Amino acid sequence: MKINKNDRVNGTDQQMTKIKTIARAGASLFGAKGYPETSMDDIAKASRMTKGGVYHYFHSKEEILHFICSACIDLKLRDLEEILENVADPTERVRLVIVCLVNHSTRNARTARIMLNESRNLSQKRLKIIREKERRCLEIVTGVIADFLAQHPRGKIVTALCYALFGMLDGMCLRFDPKHDPAPEELSQLIFVLFVDGTRNMVSALSPAGRGGRVSNA
Repeated sequence: MKINKNDRVNGTDQQMTKIKTIARAGASLFGAKGYPETSMDDIAKASRMTKGGVYHYFHSKEEILHFICSACIDLKLRDLEEILENVADPTERVRLVIVCLVNHSTRNARTARIMLNESRNLSQKRLKIIREKERRCLEIVTGVIADFLAQHPRGKIVTALCYALFGMLDGMCLRFDPKHDPAPEELSQLIFVLFVDGTRNMVSALSPAGRGGRVSNA
């Protein structure tokens, strides 16, 4: 007998162990073969369960994909909220956001890649849920950057900086190689310095004095 959706997500420890086993198998296969090429038979075999056993917890492979994507973004949101709690200094908040996002892009690279490459296979209803969570994540980062720029003109600059930061991180999760790339801690520090120094230089260049200086030197 199938358990309902809430039971599948909020079940007993034994149920959650099986759910996570299925999700890990699905993530491995989606990453290696792609979502369209992966079947429920493949997932059952990789999970060392019967196909009926997999269907006991997930109605479809799309539901497995949605679970993987949702769990990934939920973890990111939780960590962002926890790491920023009780931290007031704007520059330190920027650093902590970068540390958190780099950790997710490197240590959860497989699920992050699935989010980027395979979430488009979700139904519009499920994709909307994921996009809403992504917007919440963007709102948190936007707020941190806006606070960092509190004494400077903001507006479109904040939006541009957010997209630039997420663009760097998306590229990182697609290409990160732990054998050859710097450790996440070093990457976080490098990106933090580049981001903060680059932002300050950009704001200075876009100020009336900065624009005037460039014109007079032309």
